[in-house]
Amino acid sequence: NNQANRKEYQPTQRYSLKSSESENIMLRALKVDASYEYQATPLLDPSAYLMAKWEDWEQHQLLPGQISIYNQGLFVGNIHANFNEEADSLYISLGKDPQISVERQRQFNKESKSFLGSDKILEYEYKVNLANRKQQPIRIRIFDQVPISQNESITIKSDLDSDAKFNTKTGTITWDLNLNSKEEKSLEFSYEIRYPKDSSINW
Repeated sequence: NNQANRKEYQPTQRYSLKSSESENIMLRALKVDASYEYQATPLLDPSAYLMAKWEDWEQHQLLPGQISIYNQGLFVGNIHANFNEEADSLYISLGKDPQISVERQRQFNKESKSFLGSDKILEYEYKVNLANRKQQPIRIRIFDQVPISQNESITIKSDLDSDAKFNTKTGTITWDLNLNSKEEKSLEFSYEIRYPKDSSINW
C-alpha cells in the first residue's frame, strides 16, 4: 500500500519560505564510502570514464530522482538515479578523463569459403590500445563484444587472451586491468563466423 512505500525525511532546522517562490532545501547530507575505477567501451566510445562504485546505498532509503554530479568541485552533469533497482552496487559516472587513451582498431578481416564450398567463413581480428598518461596508477575495466549465434546453422568461434572474461550468453568480453603511470597496453581478440553460403547474417 501507499503507507509501505512512503519515505519520510525530517529537517534538522526550521525554514521560512516566501510565498509563490521556489527554493531548494537540504534535508540531509550524506558522507558515503565509494571505490573508484575507470570504465571504457571502445566499440561505442573511445573514452575512459571515472566511475564511483557505491555499495551500501540501500540503507539510506533514497528516492529515485535527478542527481547533480561534481568531481573535485567541477560540475560534471545530471543523471537520473533509480534507487529502487535491485542491485548490489550503484555506479555513478564522474565524467571522462582525457589523460587515459583508448583506441580500438580492426586489424584484419577476411571472407572465404570452407574446403567443400558449402559454408562462408568471416574472420575478424581487433586490437584495443590503452595508455595511462596520469601521474598515478589506475584500475580500468574494458568492455567489448563478439556476436552470439541464435541459429544452430551459424557457428561462432572466439579467440581471447587469458586476461579476458567472456559471457557466453551475451557475448560480452571484460578485462579488469591495473595500469601504472605512463604505462601502455594492448588487448587483442578475434572471432570467426561460419554460416551456410545461401544465408545472410546481420550483427
